[in-house]
Amino acid sequence: MNKIAIYVVSLANSNRRQLISEQFDKIGIKFSFIDAVNGKDIVENEVDAINASEFVKKRYKRVLGRNEIGCSLSHQLIYKQIAYDDIDYAFIFEDDVTLSHELVPIIRFFTHLQSNVYNENLYILGGQQGLSSQDMIVLDKKNTINISDSINFYKTISSENYIFRTCCYIISRNVALRLLTIHENSFYLADDWSLLYKEKSFEHIYLSDYIKHPVDLATSTIQQERHKKATLIEKIKKSKLRKIKIILRQLLLR
Repeated sequence: MNKIAIYVVSLANSNRRQLISEQFDKIGIKFSFIDAVNGKDIVENEVDAINASEFVKKRYKRVLGRNEIGCSLSHQLIYKQIAYDDIDYAFIFEDDVTLSHELVPIIRFFTHLQSNVYNENLYILGGQQGLSSQDMIVLDKKNTINISDSINFYKTISSENYIFRTCCYIISRNVALRLLTIHENSFYLADDWSLLYKEKSFEHIYLSDYIKHPVDLATSTIQQERHKKATLIEKIKKSKLRKIKIILRQLLLR
């Protein structure tokens, strides 16, 4: 049997802790909180140093917000915990997600895995709701990981540029160690899956849709920091050219 850990990253004083705890209790799953790094507590010099780095300026072409930085540092804490606890597979959640009972058989599946062929992938449990990039994701319906008759992970096809958020995902110890190594060389946003794919942190992205993320992001501090970019993407989303691109991606990549 594999050693499994379930982590929830959350600010130490967040009122969301009670809500997510009740959800886990309802479906009978034990988990551990990881205290998130509060962006407000990051010293000014560290924020300035990150934004001054040539990699960040070239990669993101904007100033990263404190909450984005805090989120990314929080997930690095989880990767360190995975390494320290010698975890085989870690389920990582943020505290604003909505869980489902499908999580139970998924955890059971990874607990009893005997093949190493699965430990080089990134598994996204959902959370793409409300993102303008969601329509651009292409799934290979013939290449699936079957958890049960009704629960599947689908391999994505050339979609790493369109998958975001770190609200619900599964990684192995191998992947966590690679993510830590990349961070030692350059600061990166935790949900920059496109970059991490190019850096060979994982081989493939498998996507499911069993965990939900709030669609109304008005209270999200990270979303507020990304607002200008999100507004531009929303305009592009409604364009005829984008609709044509979505159709072509679905036809050509499947």
